Amino acid sequence: MSEDVESTHLYALYTCHVNRRHASTQEAPPAEAAPSDDAGGPAGPAEADVPEDNFSLSVVATNLKAENEVELRASMVKRLTRGLMHASSGSVTVLDIGLGEVGSACYYRLLQQPGEEVQELAELSASPTLSSVCMDRYIVCLVDPVSSPLDLFRSELDTFSFSLLSLLDAWMSRLEELRVRLASWFQQVAGFTTRCPARYQEDVSVLLHVGLTGCQLTFQGPNEDAQLTEDTKKFVTACSLSSLLNTTPDNKPAPPSDQFLVEVDSTAEHSNSHAENAATVVLSLEGEEHKFSCETVSRFCKTWGEKVLSASNVSAFQVRQVLDNFKLQVIQDMNAFKRLLLQAETDHYALYRCLVFARNCGHDLLQSPAVLDDPGLASFGSQDVLKVLQEYQK
Repeated sequence: MSEDVESTHLYALYTCHVNRRHASTQEAPPAEAAPSDDAGGPAGPAEADVPEDNFSLSVVATNLKAENEVELRASMVKRLTRGLMHASSGSVTVLDIGLGEVGSACYYRLLQQPGEEVQELAELSASPTLSSVCMDRYIVCLVDPVSSPLDLFRSELDTFSFSLLSLLDAWMSRLEELRVRLASWFQQVAGFTTRCPARYQEDVSVLLHVGLTGCQLTFQGPNEDAQLTEDTKKFVTACSLSSLLNTTPDNKPAPPSDQFLVEVDSTAEHSNSHAENAATVVLSLEGEEHKFSCETVSRFCKTWGEKVLSASNVSAFQVRQVLDNFKLQVIQDMNAFKRLLLQAETDHYALYRCLVFARNCGHDLLQSPAVLDDPGLASFGSQDVLKVLQEYQK
């Protein structure tokens, strides 16, 4: 996607108001005798006025045209009224706000300061003493004018929107900084998927290898490029299988997917021990030059690295889709290999099929932590099969 297209990405930030109209609390005059109904009995008491809740939004910052912003605001108010706005995570939908023929992709989220109890606006508006309150809540909307698969970057969008809270205060003293950050939201959220292939070229396969094997990536160099370091962290995380694996070796829930398998070390000197350590990959950066300590990358990662490079010439969405397909293929291969391993405990032909599959899949399943540490393969039979296959692979 070209920079001209990316520069058209839009945003709107609102403060939220909850307005509630209550029935009068003054003492009502004595009621007159109620007229009788058709059956001759007294009619029931008149129904009390039902309090009505409504929400209104005030614009803090936006780069939308007035007519489009009005449509977006109305759509957000409807979602608030229906209870479709949450603080825990954002949502992605397609809205017709007059920008595209088939609608515009929109990410929206209710923001609240960290440490506050997560409480939905519907609960707050139910307070019997509430009349008209300007909530200390914000709603951020990030809009792609076309109907794009914005949900591919859901986790990055959540991280970005949460980071805006540090720029929000009651006096809006950092409003200009906030506008600059919002204006570049797409580059901050998705730009790493195209910047990394452009910088590393065919070596992007090493980043796929790091994400696949769970290696630790260490940065070294006299002049650390903060943007490149951050982009590389995000790319490795996007390649990592941690978000798709439900358990750890000790059968506990896997850590959150936003925990980086990356360590930055700008002061340590390069040593051969890092290159010899299979669990660590050193990335040396000096100016426009880069060098990875990892010299061996599987055929599988090289093939998918070429697909990433090709997709980077199309759009960030295309690259993210390739990365997701990469992880899906790995998971499918692992599941097929595990089934063959279990069969191989009692079937010699399945043992041979295991060996053929491991050689043909293109990546080293026999050294994969997700296979070696799988609780389902902890039996003596499965471990014996793995040892036999590892001996044949040497």
